[in-house]
Amino acid sequence: MAVTQTAGTGWPDRLRRLLRGRGPRGLALQVAVAVILLALIVFFAANVAHNLETRGIASGFAFLGQPAGYDIAMSLVPYDPYATHARVFVVGMLNTLLVSVLAILACTVIGVVLGVLRLSGNWLVEQIVTVIIEVVRNVPLLLQIFFWYAVLLNLPNVRESLSLGGAVFINRRGVSLPALSFEPGMGWVLAAFLA
Repeated sequence: MAVTQTAGTGWPDRLRRLLRGRGPRGLALQVAVAVILLALIVFFAANVAHNLETRGIASGFAFLGQPAGYDIAMSLVPYDPYATHARVFVVGMLNTLLVSVLAILACTVIGVVLGVLRLSGNWLVEQIVTVIIEVVRNVPLLLQIFFWYAVLLNLPNVRESLSLGGAVFINRRGVSLPALSFEPGMGWVLAAFLA
């Protein structure tokens, strides 16, 4: 005698129908779950407010009007240490937007260059770029951040910079390259390179 199993008789199926059902039972259960979640949120919010009040810690956004008292190295808008925390928030948002736009542009350029190099006819260039792409693609971003942080942290101080040919200096602050100076006759040099 063959044993036949009918679909939908197990507990998971019944629970799924109860939770997702459009009937009155399903609706009542969904409302009950929503009320319980709302009650938990209200309970935790009241608990946090009570504990903050007991310890004398002020909550809210009143601190945004107080002076910050610290300096920010780079800002796109005028800023001084006596500006408010709200101004610090604006400076931080603008700095974040600037870094994001620059990172998007740099990643686009690097991606296009690596893509073109990967499609080049040079076997060695193709293999090197393929290894770079596969390593970057298959290593989690957080691990890459830890790796580069460890590498950059071990660079020397400014006074002990690594020197490449006496013109390029590498240290914890970054890479210093010689600046181009456009002097009279530079047009002829550029024309010679383009010819």
